[in-house]
Amino acid sequence: MALPFPMDRNDAGAAHGGCGRGGTTGDPAVTGEAGLMARTRPVAKSRPAGNGDIPDAAIEGYDPRHHPAQLVRRVHQLGAQLFTQNVRYPNLSVTQFVALVTLLKLGPVAMSQLSRLTSMDPSTTTVVVRKLEREGLVEKFKSPDDQRTSVIALTEAGRRCAEEHVPVSVAAGEKLLEPLTEIEKQLFVALLRKVAEPGD
Repeated sequence: MALPFPMDRNDAGAAHGGCGRGGTTGDPAVTGEAGLMARTRPVAKSRPAGNGDIPDAAIEGYDPRHHPAQLVRRVHQLGAQLFTQNVRYPNLSVTQFVALVTLLKLGPVAMSQLSRLTSMDPSTTTVVVRKLEREGLVEKFKSPDDQRTSVIALTEAGRRCAEEHVPVSVAAGEKLLEPLTEIEKQLFVALLRKVAEPGD
C-alpha cells in the first residue's frame, strides 16, 4: 500500500462555519485589520485521511534517504563516478567495462550467459553489447553448435581496453572504501555479498 504524503488543504473556511458562509472570503462582516489577518493566515497542512493502517509516527519517522536500497544506490553512484572520471576510453561506462572484463577472463560466451555473469537483464545486455560492437570492442557471431545462439567475443581493441581499465576499477574501489578501516572494508564487502548473493 502506497504511503500517503502531505498535501495542502485550506481549513480556514471550515473553522469559520464552512465555505462562503461566515468565512473570510466574500464575507462583508470581516473587514479592516481583522479581515487582512484572517485572509493572510498561514494555510494549515495536513496529511490526507487514509484507512488508519499507518500510524502518523511511522510516517514521520520514515526517511527514504536512509533506506538500505537508497544507500546502496548512492554508493553505486559514487563508485561509478570514481570509475568513469578516470576512464581512458571515451564514454566507457561501468556496465560496459564489466562486460569487457568478463569476456577477458572467460573468453567468448553466449549472450544469455553474459547477461547472467554480469547480473544484467537481457535488454540491458543487448544495449551494452550493441554499443561495444559499434565501438569495435566486441564482435558477435552465431554459435557453431546452435545457430539460434549469439556468441560475444572481444576484439583486440576490446582486450586492450579491458586490460587497461582493470587498474582504474581497482583504484575506484579503493577510493570508494577509503573512509573505512581495513577490518570495516572486509566486513562491508562480506555483508554486501551476503545480501546480494544469498544463495552462495
